[in-house]
Amino acid sequence: MSLVDVTRDVQLAWTVAQALPEREVALRDRLRAHITVLAAPAEAYARSLPAGGHQHVLLRDVHRARTAATDGPGTTPPGEYLMQLAEHVKTLARYALAERRRHPG
Repeated sequence: MSLVDVTRDVQLAWTVAQALPEREVALRDRLRAHITVLAAPAEAYARSLPAGGHQHVLLRDVHRARTAATDGPGTTPPGEYLMQLAEHVKTLARYALAERRRHPG
């Protein structure tokens, strides 16, 4: 998975949520998979920060993303759920990229 793939799927989520509901299931599954892959390095980055408010916010973001990916939409409309997943993916990708920069190679 590359950052380009993640970015593409985030953008596609917005398109699907607004115009192509029949593609929602496949994209939802891909976004959930991105969350699964990105959560560990995002959490590692968050834990590398000094304890306190900023670390707490990042860890909360990781937890919320994992919860959204595993619990499903509940009563949230499918399009809105896709947008939520896309936002989680975008956030986790930023944190995972920061973690990759801490440990290049």
